[in-house]
Amino acid sequence: MRLYPHHFLYKEGDHAYSGYIIVAGKVELWGNSTGTLGTFVGGDTLGEEGIIDGDKAVVRNQDGVPLRQETAQCQEETFVFELKKEKWLFMKDMLLKSHNQMDLFTLQNILKSEFTKKKAGRLFKTK
Repeated sequence: MRLYPHHFLYKEGDHAYSGYIIVAGKVELWGNSTGTLGTFVGGDTLGEEGIIDGDKAVVRNQDGVPLRQETAQCQEETFVFELKKEKWLFMKDMLLKSHNQMDLFTLQNILKSEFTKKKAGRLFKTK
């Protein structure tokens, strides 16, 4: 997906149905209660709450739908790879069926690690 400067990838409170990998460019992430959490560049992930399964730290609405906890805005022309929840589930299933559990484990750990860093940033900034 190609995004232009000042374009919002997503906004705080939006439904979270996908995660993103920044291929190239720069995205600033901030929350209403935390302020700026940082600037993310190629190789970084964003929006992990959209595809992480069962994480209790993910904020959900009354229907159980995960919600974005920050706003992500492009600071320059940016290219991102969007990983939708249903494609993530399909990929997980295929990796398990093809006995590639280590690849699945690695991908899950990367996403959860990035989510945890942002969660810690939110907790630190609000106190």
